[in-house]
Amino acid sequence: MSAEFVRLSQVVRDVSSAYAAELRKKSPGPGLKRVFGYLADRGIYSHAVEEFSLGFALPDSTGVVVPLKTGHSPADLMAVGAIVRVEGGRYVDPLAGRLIFPQATPGGHMVGFIGRSIGGNAHDKYRATTATDLFRRSELLYRIDRARPFIEAEGAALVVEGYIDAVVLWQMGLRHVVAVGTATLSEPQAQILARYAGRLNIMFDNDEPGSEGFLAARKSRARWFAAIDRVTYPSTFKDPADWALSKARGAGVVAR
Repeated sequence: MSAEFVRLSQVVRDVSSAYAAELRKKSPGPGLKRVFGYLADRGIYSHAVEEFSLGFALPDSTGVVVPLKTGHSPADLMAVGAIVRVEGGRYVDPLAGRLIFPQATPGGHMVGFIGRSIGGNAHDKYRATTATDLFRRSELLYRIDRARPFIEAEGAALVVEGYIDAVVLWQMGLRHVVAVGTATLSEPQAQILARYAGRLNIMFDNDEPGSEGFLAARKSRARWFAAIDRVTYPSTFKDPADWALSKARGAGVVAR
């Protein structure tokens, strides 16, 4: 790992802190009330927001580019994909108006972000930091830095599609959960998991892509693991987060 990698990772960490600060403001600004509403609807506790360093990228309409608040140079911020330069020489945040999920390596170096739209275009629900020398989405697993010791202790990883799924299952006490971000477990992601786990328990969404994704993983990634099993839940729930939230509400433990 080069000194430049470590330096740029710190830039990403500082941007993450700036995003997190926006989500913790006591006087919600434009777009933030919708984010709070979304987190409440998905049953996300405030302590999970802190644990996962969730953040918010202010909308373009505010004229505020959150990454620039860090004081890092535009050159460094562009190098990590936090800003882009547009016509007229302005800098904009490609994740503006989105709920931010920081992405880290197994060793805990922050390398990029995933932004989720809130009430926006369903076809553009998740947007990732552009590929950089630090960040390639298909080569990372959400929460692997936090989940790694629990995966090693269990000898198994619980693999879900969505970032919200990972957060909600973590709230249930399932600390060995990671998210792939799609219904496809990539070869690099499988290789990372194989360092720490002999078994995979896959809990993808209750839809055709989820079923196909599990079958593909069991077929094409089998050489890395002793077993790849599917974790099922009632078909009335579209994803693990919905199922887990129903369980929590039934027990009366969801914080609003």
